Amino acid sequence: MKKFFADWRNSALVVALAAIAILLAQIITSAGTVPATRIVRLSNGATVREITQKDVVEELKRRAGDQLVLSMVSQSLIELYAAKKGVSVSERDVDQVLNFRKTLFEMQGQDLEKSLQEQSVSLDEYRDNIRTEVRKAKLVIPQEELQTEVARLQKSKELPFTLPKRFRVRLMMFLTPESAEQAVAGLNSGKSTLEEVLLLTANAEAAQKTVMYAPDMGKSDPLIDKAIKGLKPGQCSKPFAIPGSEQARGVVQLVNAYPVQTPSMESMGIAIATYMLESNYEKYAPKLRELEEAAVTAIDVQFFSQEYKTAFERFQKFREQNPKIEGFTPGTKGAEEIIPMPQGKE
Repeated sequence: MKKFFADWRNSALVVALAAIAILLAQIITSAGTVPATRIVRLSNGATVREITQKDVVEELKRRAGDQLVLSMVSQSLIELYAAKKGVSVSERDVDQVLNFRKTLFEMQGQDLEKSLQEQSVSLDEYRDNIRTEVRKAKLVIPQEELQTEVARLQKSKELPFTLPKRFRVRLMMFLTPESAEQAVAGLNSGKSTLEEVLLLTANAEAAQKTVMYAPDMGKSDPLIDKAIKGLKPGQCSKPFAIPGSEQARGVVQLVNAYPVQTPSMESMGIAIATYMLESNYEKYAPKLRELEEAAVTAIDVQFFSQEYKTAFERFQKFREQNPKIEGFTPGTKGAEEIIPMPQGKE
């Protein structure tokens, strides 16, 4: 489980490099040259500095170097090989994996999308990364083996598929009973906006945030339990006294309520397959290596740069000597010795 939560973060670098590749493709002309189109012009009155698209491309190449190209080659090899084998990835497949991972994160009291934002990875980029993982899972894990694992998980408690009843709430504190009553009346009647009410709170920044409240997970709070009882999403509780203060009042707004959920194991098949790869990589490393070798053999790879061709061949040789190393992933332990990152001033 710990490896699963760590691995998706490691994949953020590959996603970021793929985003760089898209940017490169967008700004390079069909003739293969980079236009010197100006992006920004700066001047201090005496000296003028212009940044062009060509400057951006050169900087991206300096920072990413060979690792960017090899990452793109690896991803494209698997994509083309999967297509040749008749293996496709649907949006439903991606949704299943994404919802499965959101479930796991929620069970850990975390938010997947918030974690992605902290890694500067957009949801669309993450979905692209999932597509690559799904292709590998479909190519590497036999259907019979997947069915056996799904059956095993149905009987075990290894994965907590049942989400308890939980609530998304906003906790607000007011310095006086009057301001609390005014806020509750305004929100519950619809006469006041949330922005207007936040200005009445003791800490608008803190009150703007929402938190997940899951009493079934041992995080019960008698004050919150009593406050949200009978509330509908969007409604606020009656103000309640805050221990240790004569004047201060607390108010809980119920933002959303989630019933107990038990996702169908049958509908999570492809998500389980990607989980199998992530959580037991050592077992599937040889099969993933065979997949890469098959892809290299089946797909015509023609390099127009001797530099990148040499780097690709060096890494293939490195992989033969280190069969447990995954793919052509940038940052792989030992890979930097074969494909060093470009050096330069940051």
